[in-house]
Amino acid sequence: MAYRRLDDDMGRTHELEHSAIKCMRGVLYCYMRQSDRVEQFKKDPSPSKCLHSVFNLQTGDEVYSNADYSHLQIDAVCLFLLYLVEMICSGLQIIYNTDEVQTHRRHEAH
Repeated sequence: MAYRRLDDDMGRTHELEHSAIKCMRGVLYCYMRQSDRVEQFKKDPSPSKCLHSVFNLQTGDEVYSNADYSHLQIDAVCLFLLYLVEMICSGLQIIYNTDEVQTHRRHEAH
């Protein structure tokens, strides 16, 4: 974000912003695919119910099973959320529609 203020070359700034948006949206997509685990983790906060934070770059699938990688990855999720908020506050549009915001709410209704 500091790069935006320092660089007068709008083409390079635009390219960097959109690369960052694409990366964040990819991680957001991977976490959205695990939204059911958030509710499971609230009921049973065990490593078997935690969110995965290691994804295949091409498919977005989990790389390790819970048996292979049974760590709580709360720090990775928190860092992602922190950067997501910082980027949105700086003016980048990372969330495009209400489905991306309401994924968690839909699962609470079930």
